[in-house]
Amino acid sequence: VTYSAPQLPLVLPFGRCVCDPGDGLRWPTAPGSCARVVTAAEEGSGFYALERCSSPTCDAASCTQLTTWAPSMAEMGEGFSFECRPVGSDAATVVDACDVVVGNTPDSAFCAHPGYVNGALAATPDHVLRCEVAPRCPANVLLDNLEQSCCSGSDRSYALNASGAATGAPAPGFCSRPKTTEPLAGRPVVVEILRASGLRDADGVLQGNSDPFCRGGVVGKPSLSFASRIVDDDQDPVFNAERVFDSPAAGDVFAFRCWDRDFGEDDDFLGEAFLPGEQWEADGFEGDLKLNRTDSGSDAFLTVRISRLGSSAGGDCSVRTLAPSWKGCACLGAQGFPLADRVCTASCDLPSCGQDGTGIPPTPEHWRTSEVPEALRTR
Repeated sequence: VTYSAPQLPLVLPFGRCVCDPGDGLRWPTAPGSCARVVTAAEEGSGFYALERCSSPTCDAASCTQLTTWAPSMAEMGEGFSFECRPVGSDAATVVDACDVVVGNTPDSAFCAHPGYVNGALAATPDHVLRCEVAPRCPANVLLDNLEQSCCSGSDRSYALNASGAATGAPAPGFCSRPKTTEPLAGRPVVVEILRASGLRDADGVLQGNSDPFCRGGVVGKPSLSFASRIVDDDQDPVFNAERVFDSPAAGDVFAFRCWDRDFGEDDDFLGEAFLPGEQWEADGFEGDLKLNRTDSGSDAFLTVRISRLGSSAGGDCSVRTLAPSWKGCACLGAQGFPLADRVCTASCDLPSCGQDGTGIPPTPEHWRTSEVPEALRTR
């Protein structure tokens, strides 16, 4: 179900009950309602139904059918797709994988409030969200000076050592990390899939060019991965996809793979490239990787960048500090979405925050900095 503001869909993993919390943030045309997509006939028939439900568990008795989809007989056995159709003030469609819609958009962005993050475990099924208020900000984020302190911190708040004692060195800003000569391994890095060139046309003359998308991640670590958006009809696509990886280890090998998206059919493989640890651990990496296994007579390349969190884009810091009933730091990536593990709460009147902020989760250990003296909290 899509809506106009913000420009993100309400994603319904098949068979899951997904609800708007009541404020209309996730489903503006149906505040407080829930929805699900289910099979409306015998399983395997390809006949699906979108239902709106009043029960928070989507009990069948509380659900009303909004629309259904069925493939045409001509498509049966060849793979099939479903049309996007109006449903009241919304529009809805069925796709065969959540990442077709989600791409590289951080899960927390679908919570539709900058102060909410996805608290679901990494092991939960694809794109099942549990939106909850972001943890409390570290001490170097000052409520009276959020715009500056989210990015730069405070010169009176110090980094902590392994035993929790102040080191005497000012802690880096929550959204920005200073440049350093220390290796990147074991530190937060931004991994970007920027663009590709020379990709094979896997669709043929009658279907136009390929509709490519790419995935990037660490070999052998499925939780450290992300996907780009799909670019229609383009053999030289620009992706500008990014994801923050909290702490890739020394020796980790990055793998990048690209496909041509074919709705209802198996995607066509377009090539892959690998980036070993010795090429990114010291100073990061930015450049073209030649794709292998392209099934083409010409060369194809993928442009990627791996950089220390806060050191790319000229060291700029982009942050949102205000939202309804919430103040804090929502550090933004190149596409304007909050970065993973970079949203914190300074002040909150949302229902989930509890009385006097008692419901705000505590500051994670890896964010903590020393306290700023009360008399200096405006700095």
